[in-house]
Amino acid sequence: GELNSEACAACLLVTNRLSDVLNKTRADLELSHVANEKKAASIDRVQKAQTKRWLKNEYRVALRASVEDEVEKVCQREEL
Repeated sequence: GELNSEACAACLLVTNRLSDVLNKTRADLELSHVANEKKAASIDRVQKAQTKRWLKNEYRVALRASVEDEVEKVCQREEL
């Protein structure tokens, strides 16, 4: 009924908002990734491998943090 329709619309808004935040964060991180790759190129092999592992982990952490931050805010948005 109408309640299900409203719930679906709210879920769609939340999903779209979280997707937008994830995509924006991903794009922002890609820009900084290029700079980090240049730094990593100047480091010797052992450190370079460690740096790459660290950067990969930081990337995932940053993506997760941006989505988690938005989850906390999304219910306060006027669209809902």
